[in-house]
Amino acid sequence: MADTVARPTDAQEVRVNFLQDGDSLEVTAVAAGKWIPTTDPVQVRLLGVDAPEMHGADGLAQCWAEAAKAQLLRLAPFGGRLWIAGDMQAQDVYGRYLVYAWTPEGTFVNEKLAQDGAVRELSIPPNFGYEARLHGKVAEAREARRGLWGTCLS
Repeated sequence: MADTVARPTDAQEVRVNFLQDGDSLEVTAVAAGKWIPTTDPVQVRLLGVDAPEMHGADGLAQCWAEAAKAQLLRLAPFGGRLWIAGDMQAQDVYGRYLVYAWTPEGTFVNEKLAQDGAVRELSIPPNFGYEARLHGKVAEAREARRGLWGTCLS
């Protein structure tokens, strides 16, 4: 874990309610804070990464969607806790909070998904805080043919 990104000091603790797919979750903030100003359940979108869709244009799960969601579930189990921090833009056009996430043990979730090949990279301007790092992890996974860069599992 020596080569991971430390959780920011202003990160906010949330409880995981459920996962929509490999990059979108519903969470509840333990206390209203800087990144999520309410204790009501909210939708969050992991910044810098893009998982295959559970419901593609044809209504079916895209290749590797189930595996990406399962990978996120290992890092963010239902009822579990995460620490989240935002970037420059609080929410996207769909009202989802845009965040980076860390497990209680300190694993940078966005990076771990990229490293394992569970996601592609996705820039959401102006949120570039960890873009170069995530780009590098996705490139490493692609080169090693890990995860979605290898054989289709779903």
